Amino acid sequence: MAIVQSQGAFNTGRDTTIVLIGPFGQVNLSNIVGFDAKQDTVDLKSNRLDGVKMNAYLPDGWSGTITVDRGDNSLDVLLAGIEQNWFAGTYTYCTMFQYVTEVGGVQTVMAYDNVAVKLGDAGNFQPDAIVKQTLNWTANRRRIV
Repeated sequence: MAIVQSQGAFNTGRDTTIVLIGPFGQVNLSNIVGFDAKQDTVDLKSNRLDGVKMNAYLPDGWSGTITVDRGDNSLDVLLAGIEQNWFAGTYTYCTMFQYVTEVGGVQTVMAYDNVAVKLGDAGNFQPDAIVKQTLNWTANRRRIV
């Protein structure tokens, strides 16, 4: 795994692309306006009798949100399929890929495995406003591919 030094430059949100693979294939999310990812951890603290404190952050998956300006029914179809599978007796996960174009032009690809999704906000439909939808997600791990 190569480490790229930025020489003082930085990434912006324009440098990332999100691809979501659902139980029925690739989900083309139109108009992604936000992607947020956070590492989840189990925080351990030990206060030994000799006075030494020990801490650890154990990896416990990833979570975040994808915000879209609704341009089609892709999120509705995705969630309807997952819900349909659930009522048929199967819970289905997604796989998500994040492509980041680094400052030097190299591309980093992160895969999020066993992604569970829910529609945090299906949108507020008004005559003079963009319908914003939020997809909340959790994954059991993230890996660089």
